[in-house]
Amino acid sequence: KEKVYVALTIAEEDMARLREQFEVDAWDQEGKPPRETALEKIAGCVGVITSPATKVDAEFFDAAGPQLKGVSNTAVGVDNFDFMGAKNRNIRLGHTADKLTKATAALAFTLMQAAARQLEDGRATIDANEWMGWSLLANLDRDIDGKTLGVVGLGRIGREVARKAHRAYDMRILYF
Repeated sequence: KEKVYVALTIAEEDMARLREQFEVDAWDQEGKPPRETALEKIAGCVGVITSPATKVDAEFFDAAGPQLKGVSNTAVGVDNFDFMGAKNRNIRLGHTADKLTKATAALAFTLMQAAARQLEDGRATIDANEWMGWSLLANLDRDIDGKTLGVVGLGRIGREVARKAHRAYDMRILYF
């Protein structure tokens, strides 16, 4: 079987699918492997799955060898890729283009709600054992419904945030 290196922790079901077709070596710790380790592990591989924190450049391609066919990020970002170097070596590059759009937009609303409801202040009050009990007026008017939201950047995530804000929270959208 051809060799593949997985330079980060991925779901076991995905690893199982890879193992059906390839000899798989994988980094089994949190975070990314040190560069020297990664360059050592990719030698002889036809494919590498990595994170955008790993620089995929001429040194990377040289360490892998001429049999390298593809490298893929497990993220939207591709700033770490040397596109011309990959093109010149006929190496395909991939990434998970739209995988986290909805999750990232949902997280933005989680943070907006937490800020509006002063969740951190409430947690600190409880931690300090100063909570006096439930209060009808404590957070009654602290909501994001009907408010105005400013969105800077209208890429995939910005558009999804604007869409959710308008549909779910009846927010007025300003964007740049």
